[in-house]
Amino acid sequence: MNKTLTLFFEEDYLIAAIKPFDGKYIVINQQNDIKYPLYFFVDSVNNKIDFSINYKSEFQDAKPNYFGDFLNQITDKSKKYTWYEYETHITDLLIYIINDIRNQYFDNLRKVADNETITESDVIPMYLVFSDNVKNESKEVLKNYLSKQNFKIEDTNKTLAELTVIHYINKNNLKIQNKDFAIIEALGTNLNMSIINVKDNITERKHFKAFPEYGTDPRVHVIAKKIVDDINRQEGLLSSAEDLKSEYKRHQTKAIKIIEALKSFKKPFLTLSTTFAVEPSRKLVTNLALDEIDNLCFLHSRQFSSFLTDHFLQAAKIKILELDKIFLIGNTFNNDLVKNEFSRFGNERLVFLSDDISIVLQEIYNQTKGNENVVDEEATMFMQSKENELLHEINTFKEIPMLNVADLKVGQTVKLSNFDPAPGKGASMKILQYVDKNQFIVKESTRTLKPGDIAVPVTTSWFKGVQVDLDITRNGTKIGIFRTRPIVKIEIK
Repeated sequence: MNKTLTLFFEEDYLIAAIKPFDGKYIVINQQNDIKYPLYFFVDSVNNKIDFSINYKSEFQDAKPNYFGDFLNQITDKSKKYTWYEYETHITDLLIYIINDIRNQYFDNLRKVADNETITESDVIPMYLVFSDNVKNESKEVLKNYLSKQNFKIEDTNKTLAELTVIHYINKNNLKIQNKDFAIIEALGTNLNMSIINVKDNITERKHFKAFPEYGTDPRVHVIAKKIVDDINRQEGLLSSAEDLKSEYKRHQTKAIKIIEALKSFKKPFLTLSTTFAVEPSRKLVTNLALDEIDNLCFLHSRQFSSFLTDHFLQAAKIKILELDKIFLIGNTFNNDLVKNEFSRFGNERLVFLSDDISIVLQEIYNQTKGNENVVDEEATMFMQSKENELLHEINTFKEIPMLNVADLKVGQTVKLSNFDPAPGKGASMKILQYVDKNQFIVKESTRTLKPGDIAVPVTTSWFKGVQVDLDITRNGTKIGIFRTRPIVKIEIK
């Protein structure tokens, strides 16, 4: 059973998941939401500390005892809260989320454990995946903090952009020799762009660029900026760029509610009242012309494709037609304005993903050290007892010099004997029964293939001295490409 917990950190939230077995992937939820919001309220009256996305607006209004902008502020040693008259650094607020995740982690493992004792004192192995919006200093603070909370941090070295491409490859049963993919991600404040190159199904991020403040939905961005700019032009309350930026973010939370209200709004103008953080008790009134908002949203949406072609790809010296696929990650792109703008690059080349990237995170569990996208290429796992059980079958096989899979009949069995002289490797053996339509079922294996695995050969002609790539599906879940050691003997019966 795989007991590793995965945490993904974005600016405003984290996601937690486990995959104890192939085919059993669990995203840990809180109140039916996969996102754990990084906004906190220290309630000294009721002696309670809580976390909720609803606390975001209170934090932006600078109300006391509300905490947010968490991943940026944990690097500041002066950021503290008072609890039972003791000053504590805000990093400790994270423990209230971690404890909830920890409890669900153990509960879920117990449900699937087969005669295996699970206790709360167990050290929990952990994968950490970070958004590109998280600064390196914040990553180090999180790693140090979590390592002191009975977690053992395992290296992943994979970005969300790479995991997205890996998921696409595995989901679609692909073998990619050499292609480039663009990933445009807008899960947080920034618009992040990556070029992922794939060679022999191995991913590498070749280029990356962030476009600050362009990660939000065009409608949210435009409405918030329009409200703040119009009021500030009349009242002159804000003069610095930093104050304006802060007020834009504050009004983005309000803009989300305005967009919801506009769904049933029929008039050409919307009159609304609001406040600025510098004078929170003062009511400020402005009007929004909906036609103007629509026009501004269209212009803002065009910036996304312009950033891709005129800034990002041009600097990377890559042409748009050289990209195999363009992935757009985040609800920011889930509207007709953006989709229509990107459709000029070819709808068949576009892949849209929502804010729920939990399905992509499961690819962490399909990685192996040394060769991330090839399953168990370096491992040496002999099962001597299994080999002994198979000895009686040896004399029933007939050796052949080569095998063409297309020549096999349903029910025929192929035995591959492999050997690699490199240190730590050596001999291995596997028995495969031909099912039909270029598919085998694994009957026995002295490596990490398991009986019942479905194996689809990438190449259908097998020769002595070469390696064979097998696309493996286990319990209905694709787990990747298995590469044999060089073949020394092919036998069939």
